[in-house]
Amino acid sequence: MNSNNNNKIEDEKTWALVTGATRGIGRAICIKLAQKGFNILALYKNNHQLAQELKDEIENINFNSNKNSKICCEILSADLEGNIQDIIETLTPVVKKISKISVLVNNAGATNDMLFYEMNSNDWMKSINVNLNSMWAVTKVIIKQMIRNRGGRIINVTSVTAETGNAGQTNYAAAKGGVISFTKALAKEVARRGITVNAVSPGVIETDMIKNVPKEVINFIPLGRVGLPIEVAHLVAFLASEESAYITGQVIRINGGLYT
Repeated sequence: MNSNNNNKIEDEKTWALVTGATRGIGRAICIKLAQKGFNILALYKNNHQLAQELKDEIENINFNSNKNSKICCEILSADLEGNIQDIIETLTPVVKKISKISVLVNNAGATNDMLFYEMNSNDWMKSINVNLNSMWAVTKVIIKQMIRNRGGRIINVTSVTAETGNAGQTNYAAAKGGVISFTKALAKEVARRGITVNAVSPGVIETDMIKNVPKEVINFIPLGRVGLPIEVAHLVAFLASEESAYITGQVIRINGGLYT
C-alpha cells in the first residue's frame, strides 16, 4: 500500500467498506469480497482482537494466487450505536485517504428484544440507532465519493423480520423495515449516477444473534436448516459485482423458503 505526502491511500484495486465486520455475516462478507479482489475497510465496535485477526486473515489472501497482488485491510473502531454526527466525523477523514470505495455493505445490526409494553425510549432508540441511523450516517459519507466516481454498489442488510413482523421485536422490525424503504428510495435517487442500491434480507442465519434456535423454528423453514453466513456473503458478492449492474432497488430474500 503506497501513500503520498497527504497520506492518501493509492491502490489499483478498489475498496469495499463493511460495517459490523468482525463477526458472523459481516466477517464472511469481508473475506468473500477480499477473495474477489477488493481491499477491505472493516468497521467494528470495540473488539480489537477480532478486528486484528480479520485484518491478518484478509492480508494473507493472495488474489488470483498472485503474490504481487496482495489485498489490503484497514480496520476502524466506530460506535454505530452512538450519535450519527460522531459516526460521520469518525469516518470522514479515513474515507478521504482512500482513492476509491466502490462497494458499501451496511451490515451492522443488533437485536434488543422485549415486548412492546415493556419497552422504554432507550430500548427503542438503541435499535433504531444501530440498525437504521448508522446506515444513514455511513452512507452519507460514502455516497459523495461514489457520485464523484460515477459509480458504486450499496448493499444494505435487512431481515426477514422486517417483512413478516415478530412478537417482541417491534423496535428491530421497524428499524429493518426502514432499511428496506431507504434502499428503494435511494436507489431511485442515484441510479443515473451509476450507483445501485439493493438490500439482502436474511432469514435464520447461524450467527451470535441467533443462538440455540428452537427446533420448532427450524421446522418452519422449508429447506429444513438455518442458513450460513457464507451463503449470505455469496449473495452480497454478486450484488457487488459487475454482473449485477442492472439490479437496483431490490430486496433479495435469502431465508431457505421461510418467507416468499
